Amino acid sequence: MLRQLRVLALLATSMLVACASVDAEDIQEFGAATTAVADAARNTGAMRSAIGQRLAVEQQALLFALGDTSSAYPPPKAKPSPVDAEWSHRIAFAQALSEYGAALAKAAAGVAGDDLGNALGNLQKAVGDAIPGTAKTKNFQPVADTTVLVARKVITELQYRRIQLVIEKAHPSIVKGRALLAADFALMADNIDAKYSTWERQQAAVLKQIRGAPDANSPADVGVRYRSYRDFLKERQEMEAAFAPFLNIPGERPRYEVLLDRFVAAHKELAENKPNPLTLERFIEAVKELQAAVKPFLPAKG
Repeated sequence: MLRQLRVLALLATSMLVACASVDAEDIQEFGAATTAVADAARNTGAMRSAIGQRLAVEQQALLFALGDTSSAYPPPKAKPSPVDAEWSHRIAFAQALSEYGAALAKAAAGVAGDDLGNALGNLQKAVGDAIPGTAKTKNFQPVADTTVLVARKVITELQYRRIQLVIEKAHPSIVKGRALLAADFALMADNIDAKYSTWERQQAAVLKQIRGAPDANSPADVGVRYRSYRDFLKERQEMEAAFAPFLNIPGERPRYEVLLDRFVAAHKELAENKPNPLTLERFIEAVKELQAAVKPFLPAKG
């Protein structure tokens, strides 16, 4: 009888542990930030297109400044490049990663469903294939706010362990997928950096043309040159700030590389069930910087 009571007591204790509530806010935040990284990777295509259009305008401005009759007004739209056409297929891993981040955030909020298991499978498939266009091409919606996550702020210990186990299983794919994301970001960074450099040279050529005007010493021309120079500096600073995560700075690692390293580090700690608030905070800070860079170039929502 005593032994039976001990067994019952052990079972009761086990059930209480399984039903205990835990705060999974760190997983929620990580999931939302992960989705943001994936969405930013996809949206860098819009950045490349936007700077391409700016370059086209600058080319027409230079022709006009030189008195070339081939300059057109309004300037023609920049032609789409092969990179634009293939971008949605190339970043298959980013699409799977977006689903994984959204599913993590929902599961950590206690939202029931099989999304997390399916997302893990898609993530592993995207890394396993490692070929553009072979993973699911569904346009996953980002977790941009917490409206679907407010149902519960705590989950049971059993649910937490299930989520943590999925994260653990996903980590090898995250590590391998980092290389895929880095290659995607690098491709877009090379495009952006090349166009930015060309844009900068053409701006300088326009300034040189203004500086060499016939009436260079007249007060009116001095004012024109002064305003042109100030406007050029202001626009250059704005462009540098916008493209900072993608421009090549001698002696520094690209900021998108730093972001991906922080992403893997934060995921590793969650996989080992050793979340560090500082690591997560640094990852989220890097994500916000990337989001801020991409946002101005996205099409306006009607």
